[in-house]
Amino acid sequence: MTSKVNINQVIRRHFDTFKDKEMHYKPVDLFLFFGIPGILSLTACFYSYEFTQAVISNLINIEALLSGLLLNLLVLVYSLKERTPKVNVEVEGWKELQLKHQVVNEVFFNVAFSTLTGFIMLILTVLHNFADGISIKGVYLNGNVIDPLIIFFGFNLILNFMMIIKRISALFCNEGD
Repeated sequence: MTSKVNINQVIRRHFDTFKDKEMHYKPVDLFLFFGIPGILSLTACFYSYEFTQAVISNLINIEALLSGLLLNLLVLVYSLKERTPKVNVEVEGWKELQLKHQVVNEVFFNVAFSTLTGFIMLILTVLHNFADGISIKGVYLNGNVIDPLIIFFGFNLILNFMMIIKRISALFCNEGD
């Protein structure tokens, strides 16, 4: 894949934010962010759940707006990173500053991943309109493939938003100290 569209680093660095201080993945976090949305989407697949046209239309509008807002948030997080002073171990409070750098970096990759997730959802909701009523060997594209993927990415996006909000509020609360 050409380096211009290679998103592997964004995905890998987002997954790195699920590691603890010893650099081990936390199974509870992975289950929350990927297991629960996976179970919900597999359940939807099993029951051939299909979104109505009104829901898809609303999702397209929401995802288009959300993608733009997330791109703006990426720029804001990047500017925050650039404004954060460099860590100097000779200065008092350097450990807190180092932690702030780490959180800002993690928030950046969480937002970048959420932007990708929102864009993928936008593509899936548009595909939903084209795949209406199409089945391949008894598998309905909308009810068994596309809509369960929308559910997976949608719940994952909601959880990512909560994590981003929590981390940004932690940065904000520590600003006043």
